[in-house]
Amino acid sequence: MAKRNVKTIFGMLVFALIVVIAAVFGGFYYLIQLIATNYKDPNLDIVRQKTASEEGFCLNDVIKENNLTFYGLGEFYTEACVSIVVEIEHVGAWLGSGVCVASKGYEYEENKTIEEGSYIVTNYHVISEIYERKASRYDVKVYPNDYTNEERYGSTLPYEGEVLWYDTYLDSAIIYVKENIDWVRMKDRSIDCSIEDELSKSEPAFAIGTPEKLENQNTITRGNIVSSEVNYSYTVKNIKIGLTEEEVLSNIYEYLIPIQIHIQGGNSGGGLFDKDGYLIGQPTLGTLSEDGAINYAIPIYPITLVLDDLISTNENESALVKLYSIDYLNIDTIDYYESDVMQTCFSGYKKYYYDKNYLSSDLVYNSDTGIKVLNDNEILGFTKGDIISSVKVKEKTSEITCRNDLIFTLLKSRKGDTIQFNINDKPAVLVTLA
Repeated sequence: MAKRNVKTIFGMLVFALIVVIAAVFGGFYYLIQLIATNYKDPNLDIVRQKTASEEGFCLNDVIKENNLTFYGLGEFYTEACVSIVVEIEHVGAWLGSGVCVASKGYEYEENKTIEEGSYIVTNYHVISEIYERKASRYDVKVYPNDYTNEERYGSTLPYEGEVLWYDTYLDSAIIYVKENIDWVRMKDRSIDCSIEDELSKSEPAFAIGTPEKLENQNTITRGNIVSSEVNYSYTVKNIKIGLTEEEVLSNIYEYLIPIQIHIQGGNSGGGLFDKDGYLIGQPTLGTLSEDGAINYAIPIYPITLVLDDLISTNENESALVKLYSIDYLNIDTIDYYESDVMQTCFSGYKKYYYDKNYLSSDLVYNSDTGIKVLNDNEILGFTKGDIISSVKVKEKTSEITCRNDLIFTLLKSRKGDTIQFNINDKPAVLVTLA
């Protein structure tokens, strides 16, 4: 009997010990989660105080001197992110996000700074409603951070936005508002991400945007860059070739940055930032990938090619500088390697996303480079079947590996430049931008 009681007591003690250990570990886990959820970078308020009244400061120096953490960077950059609503006939038609890349005090040329106003980048598809629907009136409304704070903004909200530039191929747009979006100039902290090795696989990153509703403004979601490999996205469109129409693949996004960060409708056009707080891209494309967690962002690089010129002419109240896109050439083009993957796609052998929208992971390429011209342009000298292998502008020759190479070359070019298109097996085509 005594032995049985000893065993019972021992068993109870062991059970009690397990319960205590579980409670301790559970308590620690809860405490860690609580700290992580409510953690506030101790230097965040210091940085905000130092920058609140300054103009023309360098974000690089401020952040480096005050050792903002990864968490603090996200909170700090909410000030640079805005929400965008397009109204058609005074009815809200689209909700998206944007990032203020330049505002009052930003030096766009030596000894020349923005006097008033702000320049905001977003996705073209965020504001495309105003171009794709026939309406007698449309408005782009911009809501800066903490837009409900009347003490801060008064009754001037929302700001009226003007679309200065957009490119349908790049899905990029630049909006101007006459008001200052506080003191933030994100272009001081943006980098060229078009070169894939500038991003590291599994590098921490965070996105800021307005998912689904305006009430969710500047929601921060954290994750990482999935890989440094270049990704592409294709859609299928009909192109008239001669007297017939043929289905061809068309790049709608190139140099996509794959991210393992949760995004939803409304995040489009917001900011994607790396671990050091650099603006590297804009969340743009959600996918139905098998793991359900891989999304995509477009790089900020194209914006950096046109922004200063737009600011310069806009600040001087002259006609905006003419920016050239592939549409200027009036030629339909297709990446040379796409010819080999078309049959595979249309055979149904490979899976696809969003009906007829393909990602590069579904396709198999050959090693040939260049872009193929699908129609004639007798005025400029292009002929159907031409393979553009490289271009020369301002004494610099660049190889054309895909259509975006040509798009970026045109974005760097200005009125009066002569572009030499080197074409396989025929004389070069010279085009002077008028």
